[in-house]
This record gives sequence, C-alpha cells and structure tokens, in this order.
Amino acid sequence: MSPRHLLSILPALLAAVLLHAAPASAQVQLTDITCKGTVKQTWTPGLKVLPADVRYTNDTDFTECTSASTGITSGRIRVDATFNNSCLANIERVEAVIEWSDGSESTVSLLGIGVNVVGNLQIFTSLGRVTSGQFEGGLVSLTNAFAARDFLACLTPMGLRALQGRTALIINTPSLPTPLPLPQP
Repeated sequence: MSPRHLLSILPALLAAVLLHAAPASAQVQLTDITCKGTVKQTWTPGLKVLPADVRYTNDTDFTECTSASTGITSGRIRVDATFNNSCLANIERVEAVIEWSDGSESTVSLLGIGVNVVGNLQIFTSLGRVTSGQFEGGLVSLTNAFAARDFLACLTPMGLRALQGRTALIINTPSLPTPLPLPQP
C-alpha cells in the first residue's frame, strides 16, 4: 500500500475506531462534591515578610455543598497547628479533617501551590488528596479569596494576624475506566 493510499483511507479508519469505542458509560466517571462558604484564618504572632514559627488557626464553614452521590449539604474544617511561615512563603503542607453534615469525615492533605491577584482579591489555591474517610483517594482543590488590602499588615510591627474571606472546595474521586474493546477485524 502506498503512503498516498493510506492517507486516503485514514478518515474511514478513524471513523471505524470511533464507532467501535466503548459507550460513554464505560468511560471515566467522577463522583464529586463542590462546596462554597467562608474562611477565617489567624496567626500568632502575626505573619511578617520573613519566616517565623507561628500558631495558625483555620475556621472554614462550607455552607453550600452539592454532591452527586451523597446527601452532604455542608461541612467544616478546623485547624490549629504551628508552622514556620511568612507572608511570602505560605506553602506549608497541612492536614485537615473535613466534618460533613451527614456525620462522615474526610482527612485531606493539602499544599498551597499558588497565589494570584484578581482585581482587589488575593486568591490562594491549594491542591491535595483525601487520605482517608469519605471520598478517599479523591483529588482536592481548595481556593480561598481575601481582600488584597488586608496583606498590607505584613509590613507592620504586629504583622498579619487574621484574614476573613470566601472559600470554594472541589473533590473529584476518579473511578477506574472500563477498558475499551479492541476493534473487530
């Protein structure tokens, strides 16, 4: 077969492969939950430009949760820990427990991966995984948004002592796909 002939039948071969592909129900499915709410974080002593050991607390209330596979309608995170941290290097890995409205829990391990300024908001994004409990193995994305002007406190003698803002959480729990059947000759 010449290369020209192969190129001429390529569209027909691709169509045959696509027609013999597994139905959508056999593809990767995601069981997920999405939440939004409020977050309050505190640091003692206040965060400054240079790193120091600080006591960190986090009170997050997910007041609106939607799940395709559970009856969960809300959740909350409470963290009280000590970190070496600063306003510039806020990337410490944190473990937290999400307490869900149905009485179940998810233990998550998160790492701050990015900070972006959008308009007058400073957006912090953390990614991680559910290490145990509800949605175990799920991929986690947590986004917190704070007023950018609040970060000017990093330059004061007291440092940044508290932030309040909005939060959004997404957990996707991938399931294994069904293998695609081989095309029949």
